[in-house]
Amino acid sequence: METMNDIQIRAVHLDDALYTALYDEVFPVIASIISRQGGSRIDAEDIFQDALIALLDGHQRTTIQDPVRYLVGIAKHLWLRKARTNARFLKLDDYERSLTIPDELASEAETSALIRFLQRAGGKCMDLLTDFYFAGRSIAEIAARHGFATIHSASVQKHKCLVKIRNIVKEKQLRHEDFME
Repeated sequence: METMNDIQIRAVHLDDALYTALYDEVFPVIASIISRQGGSRIDAEDIFQDALIALLDGHQRTTIQDPVRYLVGIAKHLWLRKARTNARFLKLDDYERSLTIPDELASEAETSALIRFLQRAGGKCMDLLTDFYFAGRSIAEIAARHGFATIHSASVQKHKCLVKIRNIVKEKQLRHEDFME
């Protein structure tokens, strides 16, 4: 098998054999470089494709003597540019893992304001919605617990309660802040 140093780019378009040879010889090198610097295989594939396009574009303007070095050099340059651009952005998953939120932040004051609002809809609606949204019970459990004949009846009643609450919110022009104390 001939090495890439022996191959000159023969045309503006890569044929399958040349592309396969470039991929087999150069992609592992590029993937290794990107991996060592925290990139993924997908990053390496993207960078390799971009470097290949740069190789074809560069060949149109001048003769490239060493396509392997050219591809690796372009890939390094593209990866560094991408890494610099991404360094400005905070990765939320890393940030979120570092956060600890105390249980006290879900204060009883906020919950009590919401409970008082639900009481305006009536005791039956408050119990039904509290079971569904706060206790996490299923409609089947709610139907059995509240004495509805069918699951559908419980679902319809839940919907009616939500409509009643929406109407109260519209009527009083309430906002999120109104439920915070």
